[in-house]
Amino acid sequence: MEARGEGDVAPFYVSLNVHEFTLHNDMVDSGASHNLMPKVIMDSLNLDITRPCKDMYSFDSKKVNCLGMIKDLVVSLTQIPTKNIAMDVVVADIPPKFSMLLSRSWTTKMKGSMQMDMSYATIPLFGEQRILYRENQLAYMVSNPDKPQNHPIYCVDTDLGTFVFYNELCLEEEEHTICLWSSND
Repeated sequence: MEARGEGDVAPFYVSLNVHEFTLHNDMVDSGASHNLMPKVIMDSLNLDITRPCKDMYSFDSKKVNCLGMIKDLVVSLTQIPTKNIAMDVVVADIPPKFSMLLSRSWTTKMKGSMQMDMSYATIPLFGEQRILYRENQLAYMVSNPDKPQNHPIYCVDTDLGTFVFYNELCLEEEEHTICLWSSND
């Protein structure tokens, strides 16, 4: 749980199933024009670039060097596994601050609506409205059936910056500095 100032809204994170992996910390960004994934995440999922892609520009006009695109990647929502979606994902060699940035096109394909406080979304499925709750940011971005344990990152915002509190499980191996688990671990 994060302490926030008045008017601050926590990011809307969801988890997606990609093949046999669960991809955590997928952040919905209604201002993004493309779905974006860091290269290190693509490598952890054992995915390959299928099409070339032109470079993009970030909101602050900085050039983002794109490596290519994963065309028609089929994912499902972890909370609602029967909701599948095919999506195009641009891959860039950027630091893994999130596992995937989900764009306006992704939210349009979901055909749902977001609660004004961004605490949940309603997603239509077989004529019913299903609730998709905002998730906490998790320590590990990629998990597989062999190592399904994961835990939220708890932080408190202070005058000196943000302090992150981990439980003992997060400190198992220091080599997981970007908190990725791949099938090779």
